[in-house]
Amino acid sequence: HNSPLSAAHAIRDLELRWPLADPALRHNAPLFATDAKYKPFRHSLLDKVFRAFIGLIVPRERVSQYSMHSFRSGLASALLLAGKSHPMIQALLRWASPESLSRYARLQPQTYGEQLIAASSVEITGRTSLNLPRLDNDDIVAQCQALLQQADADNA
Repeated sequence: HNSPLSAAHAIRDLELRWPLADPALRHNAPLFATDAKYKPFRHSLLDKVFRAFIGLIVPRERVSQYSMHSFRSGLASALLLAGKSHPMIQALLRWASPESLSRYARLQPQTYGEQLIAASSVEITGRTSLNLPRLDNDDIVAQCQALLQQADADNA
């Protein structure tokens, strides 16, 4: 498939343009190497390059807030917010296990609030839930806040 968006297509083109001196080495040689001896990139070098790149985009004082995983986490969060399924996000980000999704995808504050509001309009019919009073009235919330403020004053 010759799609310009295909990672496999791009890697094939790199391999054809800069082939290994000995194709038999492909099995053990890193995909991207730092020199003709097929020395693999070290994390420290990639991190240094990444920080230099980020420094071109964000103010210097914010560079330390980002890592190479920031983009994966950001993309996972955006895909989650776009309503993509967990298996789809896992496939797009090429994660081996579904646990990566729970580690990197973040629920956005707006989505969190929307989900809580949506939950308040659902009727729960389970036995335990029937025993709970509904807390959706402003006066009940105000009473609860007053009780909390009183408890804080009593503990002060």
